[in-house]
Amino acid sequence: MNHQRERREMKVWLPSLAAGLLLLVASPVAASQRQTSMTDEIPQPGPSAASILDAPANLDTGDVSLQRALALLHLSSRIPVLFSPTLLPDIVVNCSCTDSSVGQALQRLLEETTFSFEAFGQQVIVYPSAHGDQPAVAGMPSSLPNFGAGHAIAPAARDSGPAQPQATGSIRGSVTDARLGRPIAAAQIYVADSGPGALSQQDGEFVIANVTPGQNTLSAELIGYRTASRRVVVGTNGVVDVDFTLVEEPLQLDEVIVTGTPGGLQRRAIGNSVGTVQVSDLTETAQINSIQDLLTGVTPGLDFALSPGNVGTGSPIRIRGVSSLELNQQPLIYVDGVRVNNATDAGPYLGGGANNASGGQVSVLEDFSPEEIESIEIIKGPAAATLYGTEASAGVIQIITKKGVQGAPQFSVSVSQGANYLSDPSGKLGTQWGISPTGDLIEGFDGYPNIYEYEKEVLGNDPLQYGRAQSYSLDVRGGTEDVRYFLSGGWQDNEGIVDYNFNERVNLRGNIGVAFSDALNLDLSTGFITGLTSFAQQLTEPGGIWDAMMWAQPELKDTDRRGFMRFTPEELATVEATREYRRFTASTILTHRLGSWLMQRLVAGLDRSSDENQVLVPRHQLGTASAFGGIGLGDVQLSRPITNEVTLDYSANAEYAVADRLSFTTSIGAQYYSSKLNRLNGYGSVLASPALRSIEGATRVSLGQDIVQNKSMGVYLQQQLSWNNRLFLTAAVRADDNSAFGSEFDAAIYPKVSGTWVISEEGFWNFPLVSSLRLRS
Repeated sequence: MNHQRERREMKVWLPSLAAGLLLLVASPVAASQRQTSMTDEIPQPGPSAASILDAPANLDTGDVSLQRALALLHLSSRIPVLFSPTLLPDIVVNCSCTDSSVGQALQRLLEETTFSFEAFGQQVIVYPSAHGDQPAVAGMPSSLPNFGAGHAIAPAARDSGPAQPQATGSIRGSVTDARLGRPIAAAQIYVADSGPGALSQQDGEFVIANVTPGQNTLSAELIGYRTASRRVVVGTNGVVDVDFTLVEEPLQLDEVIVTGTPGGLQRRAIGNSVGTVQVSDLTETAQINSIQDLLTGVTPGLDFALSPGNVGTGSPIRIRGVSSLELNQQPLIYVDGVRVNNATDAGPYLGGGANNASGGQVSVLEDFSPEEIESIEIIKGPAAATLYGTEASAGVIQIITKKGVQGAPQFSVSVSQGANYLSDPSGKLGTQWGISPTGDLIEGFDGYPNIYEYEKEVLGNDPLQYGRAQSYSLDVRGGTEDVRYFLSGGWQDNEGIVDYNFNERVNLRGNIGVAFSDALNLDLSTGFITGLTSFAQQLTEPGGIWDAMMWAQPELKDTDRRGFMRFTPEELATVEATREYRRFTASTILTHRLGSWLMQRLVAGLDRSSDENQVLVPRHQLGTASAFGGIGLGDVQLSRPITNEVTLDYSANAEYAVADRLSFTTSIGAQYYSSKLNRLNGYGSVLASPALRSIEGATRVSLGQDIVQNKSMGVYLQQQLSWNNRLFLTAAVRADDNSAFGSEFDAAIYPKVSGTWVISEEGFWNFPLVSSLRLRS
């Protein structure tokens, strides 16, 4: 089935359930602010630059590399500190700055270097200064560039003393992302050898003044992007326009990964394979309809089984083909640190599902809306078992939803309109053949190659349609320095290739972050989902409309079946196969930091879902003489599964240095997980009247109940050694007890050893074509 969508950013009406909740919560905030426009308008930063630099550093490093010290300052102060590791000098620093401010700590760390720092919005930029001048810390004097509005000026403008008149020129331009096409803020643009430079603003634009006339080399760089350089000729008192398009680095070694790590580690230190999908970037530039759309083809080693083609269904996930003989073969799914239901066989029994026992065709991962997701991280292979337990042998997928940001409310509205259709159905069916009563071959249907063309052209009945696909979403995010929020609501209504195949869904989400102090944070994430799916394939045999056409018989063209296999499209449309579902997911994450060396995290949450699945064949006027045979008197299959999953997770992460370039990270953790499925099954036959459409109206009823429970408890210990922030060795062990083992088996022990080496940062590396290379095992 092909999907064509057109995405537009505009103000639209949202269904009352989602819009009512959002406006109710957002209106008190909006009332105290000036009128706020769409996401395209960047809000002004909250606290001033001085307040960012005056924040407590809480830093005590010991003897560590400068790069390590800046990273520790970011963790201890909760102030983003941006720098380029490739430009920093390879020196050892020491800062006992527990009672100092961020600005004072930076001044201490950079005093032996030619680097300077400046506050930019809610972050601090560390960059090389050709003049080696040190910025004043207290008060942020007015001679410094004003990054709150307008354009940045050259750092050279900070020199004291009266300005000497000289003939110079200026360079102006913009910096954009090569893949997304959107402006890049906080990129550093500088003229080589001469010193002047600037930082790009929120709109990506920059201006550099006081540039020496003549030929100059202008460079633009930002962590996570390849450095770009241009040669420009600047005239006296002239202005040159230069635009940069930056390309993301293929290996983002300084990216922090939270999945499969006790407290969040840089990618450079992780020995196993972790894939990352920046969902928020993808949804801004392309129409994404489902989680399967998000993950298909974006990360190596992850693929999906064939989909049944129904709107509202999904496919099993395979990561490197790893599975278990006893446990669920699907990778574990986590949402904001809480494990959730990962079934791929939900829905009514229709056959052809991931699990032959249940025959459902729904992957419950598709319940979540891509518009609510910030990023997805994927651990490939069994390495995840050390931190996530026995059932993680098939891998782990961690969904990280969007969070609030400091500043005025930012509203975003998304509207999607399109169609679901089957391309070239006649070509897929080809020419259909039959055998006449005399034994002769029959080619097609009265000159038409197949039953689809015959129904459409001769009888005027097109069995298929262009199903309308529409979705609307609205979200708002904002907050203060201490409390931040993200609220969203969305409504989706997709129709398939027949009018009775549809999926209607409402998603609501509310995420709140509270900073009680510099050391204690609380993040609360809640999501509610409700929806109704009606399937195109209503019966296990012979299936749905496509089966009826694919196995059509030309010799039966003149019968009541018109050549369709067993059922006509009109008869299939009377059968109802539906899934009505509700789901609530919540997580609470309490994070505590003790200085820059210890972090503790406690995660508690649940995922509760309840479905009502039904397959209804109403009573036919002809009863058993109808095409439905014995079930023509009425047949109802009903199941009501209720799933509860509870997660408790504690982890602690301690970082300490024992020598100039040698540091250790010790991690411990304990996890408890409980899952319970309570499913009521019912079957009813012989409905007293065509008007009765539930199991209560059946004259023969049978009931059953399934209860399936699973519990696991595990503890782990991990030790990591880091040499010069380039060579990492990690060893871990986990003891895991799972109820699937049975009472006669002891806890399973999972050891793990891994190593990584960022060889491209060694002094002997001199291969310009390969700017970043990491070896891991």
